Amino acid sequence: MSSFRLLLRIKMLVFRIFVAVFLIAIDALGIMGNFIVVLTISINKRFHVMRYLLFASLAVSDFIIVACTRSSSSRRPSAK
Repeated sequence: MSSFRLLLRIKMLVFRIFVAVFLIAIDALGIMGNFIVVLTISINKRFHVMRYLLFASLAVSDFIIVACTRSSSSRRPSAK
């Protein structure tokens, strides 16, 4: 294997690792942020009005979407 191919493979590996870390960080922020919104609305009594219940509903649906899309894309077979 030539040194050019080896360098290209190393660059592709570094790029894949960078993308994986970036996607994991986005997912973690999405899951934690939505969890904090739901937790805050459920704990504070002054947030028990219709407007904030709508926000909680949106946070729950966003949480489900983030969890489902990440879990399905992580099961995708890797292309070699």
